[in-house]
Amino acid sequence: MKNGTKIGPTSAQTALGESFLTRAGLPGTLTLGASYGYANVANEPTNPITENLTSDRYWVHPSLAALVQTQAGGAPDTRWSSKTRTVALRTWNNVSSDIKPVMYNNNAGGTSVADLGADIPIIKNEELLLLSAEVNLGLSNKLAAIADIDSVRIHSGGLAPTTLTIVSTDSAFVTEILYNRLMSLLWEQGVRWIDARRYGRLASLPIDRPGDQVFPSMIVPAGECDARGLDSPCTPPVTP
Repeated sequence: MKNGTKIGPTSAQTALGESFLTRAGLPGTLTLGASYGYANVANEPTNPITENLTSDRYWVHPSLAALVQTQAGGAPDTRWSSKTRTVALRTWNNVSSDIKPVMYNNNAGGTSVADLGADIPIIKNEELLLLSAEVNLGLSNKLAAIADIDSVRIHSGGLAPTTLTIVSTDSAFVTEILYNRLMSLLWEQGVRWIDARRYGRLASLPIDRPGDQVFPSMIVPAGECDARGLDSPCTPPVTP
């Protein structure tokens, strides 16, 4: 979607062709892309979300752990094991977790401490490959979609090739693509809710306590409602 207007698979394919998407040099080129740069030096911005394992600001929802696929030898998806660490269980407001994010930490020597100079990706080749898989699915080019999926599963997750075939349902393809987007973009973007929303899968998201809910849309700032001449709160229509 661009400027509130949906982009079809053909236009998206054209856009990808004009991007830095590459299938050469994997796995090294998976991280090719743009990042928010940070540095732990005077007068430079530092990473705003890194923290020591002993800190209580960020925790991982346990429902994510239940989704993690395993490698041939039984080890978890490399993307999960490299971005999380199991710690002592902690509970707040009847929600518990024993998993901390460590993607932006210095994990040398088996410890995990805050790394104020760690960059945060904006977009990288790994995401473009998965976007290409979505585009190829939209164009009914399932063989190409499988190749894109496997380029990420194998080289980033350490997983075996997907079991999808050209006769697999579109829904099965979407499930596989969204799994890989989730693992590949952990702690970079809030893709789980966004992807569930755009594919009509909000009901698949967890609800922890009675009275909790999964919102179908984000809150629109009052200033935007005012600019559109709408009462606040408002839900502006999306241009088809």
